[in-house]
Amino acid sequence: MATRFLVFIVILCFVQTIFAQTLSLSQCAIQCTTQVTTQSSSCPDGLQCFCADQPLFQLGIDCWKENCTIREGLVARNITSLQCNIPDRDRGQAGTAITFASMSVALVFVAMQIIVFTTMRHWGWDDILMVIATVLMVLNAAANPVARTYGFGRDVWRLPFNHTSTVMKIFYIGGIIYAVAVAMTKMAFLCFYIRLFPRSTLQKWAYPILVITFIQGTIFTFLFIFQCSPISYAWTSWDGESEGKCLNFDVGAVLHSIFNIVLDFIIFFLPMRQMFQLNLSQKKRVQVLLMFAVGFL
Repeated sequence: MATRFLVFIVILCFVQTIFAQTLSLSQCAIQCTTQVTTQSSSCPDGLQCFCADQPLFQLGIDCWKENCTIREGLVARNITSLQCNIPDRDRGQAGTAITFASMSVALVFVAMQIIVFTTMRHWGWDDILMVIATVLMVLNAAANPVARTYGFGRDVWRLPFNHTSTVMKIFYIGGIIYAVAVAMTKMAFLCFYIRLFPRSTLQKWAYPILVITFIQGTIFTFLFIFQCSPISYAWTSWDGESEGKCLNFDVGAVLHSIFNIVLDFIIFFLPMRQMFQLNLSQKKRVQVLLMFAVGFL
């Protein structure tokens, strides 16, 4: 069995030379794989059972995580995945398709809004904010195929290290754009309500909610930008080799989602009373429908 395992290591190094010349199988990874394989009574043939036995393979992964650096573990995972003929998973294409499908529908409604509003009335703050928010979301969507060229959607151990950092940087920039665009969309709705229902009790509620939305959007955008110190630590911290500190991203994301959901419900139900009480003209009905359609998308 020891002889077979030495052959396994030689094969791994050969695969490494062919597929990843800039990488090297660390001594730590070799020791982990040797330890796991030689200590298993169910692994008489080295390479074949290490690849076929999922629990044994997982023990190797756990050993890499516990005893090796992140980069060493990723290199080991990549080389063994290649040797074990594990398929290269790529979910980026599905994500890109969904993103552009939803964005295309949203752009159709925005174009309709611009055409209708240009012919019916002068532009207001609601139109300006909605167009800016749409442009930002288009930029955010365009970042998806860019990130895919660097491996977004694939297993992280398949990526060159510099590509992983680039994907993290794109994700960082996209998060900032998203926070601004979401806040602007909500503010566009509120400005639209104020213009649609002048001299009504709705304005007494819309203005404070507008201020709250602006403050909430500003705070979370600020937190997104300065989530790490130094800022670059947001996309270099993944390997554990850079120095810095970050806020708890998961907590921030949950809080951001909660605030957005609460504000969404408030903004959605805010004009319902006026909508039922007033006999809206056909023009205002079209405006309301277009505004809601863009906002929901």
